Amino acid sequence: MTTGKKVLTLAIGFLLAGSIAAQAQTSGKLEVVGGNTFDWGNVKPATLTTTLKVKNIGSGILTIKDVKKSCGCTTPTVAKNTLAPGETTDIGISVTASTSTGPIQKSITIITDGAETPSVAVTLKANILRDVTVFPSWVQVLNGKIGTPSPSTVKITNSGTAPLTIEPPQTSNANATISSDLTKAETLKPGESREVVVNVQPTEVGNLHGVITMKTSSAEQPEIRLDIAGTAVANDTPSKQMH
Repeated sequence: MTTGKKVLTLAIGFLLAGSIAAQAQTSGKLEVVGGNTFDWGNVKPATLTTTLKVKNIGSGILTIKDVKKSCGCTTPTVAKNTLAPGETTDIGISVTASTSTGPIQKSITIITDGAETPSVAVTLKANILRDVTVFPSWVQVLNGKIGTPSPSTVKITNSGTAPLTIEPPQTSNANATISSDLTKAETLKPGESREVVVNVQPTEVGNLHGVITMKTSSAEQPEIRLDIAGTAVANDTPSKQMH
């Protein structure tokens, strides 16, 4: 290669490097105003909404290409996709939490054409408080014997801020006879729990089914529902012997 060609090649290289550097210097850059975590705090079950404000803090035009979400319960809506330097826009957020209980955490990821911020993650948090917490939410019996009660324990907690009254269990559509140690209405103080023992006495062989309900004084959750599940066998079924 001649000296002239070498000089020309070097000059082109310097020009390309300068062009790339200039583009980097004028690239848009995304910032979430207020930080990359939003916390609703303690809230009741509902569809949670908020508006995030984002800003282009770079020196060039910034385009928001997409907003990805961590689950189908989250819906983001971008007010404006292209931002001039210093310009802001809103991203509306909706999270369906009407059936949730306790701490939840979701996220969105904002995809941009900014070299420094090709993706920006935002964490969404909340603690869903219910008046009544039930664990487990079903009554299960495995190989219950016909005519013999099988006990199952359900813990009911007053997780609200007011006294909670719970009524004795009622049964519907069950192929078992149900009894309980909760025989009259009881009132729980906020934070207080009651372990309710439910006895399931199968009336037929096969899969168990039915629904147990308990009325409460909570306007938010006026009824506790417990599904009955499991299996029942004849009382004279011999147990399996180990060999």
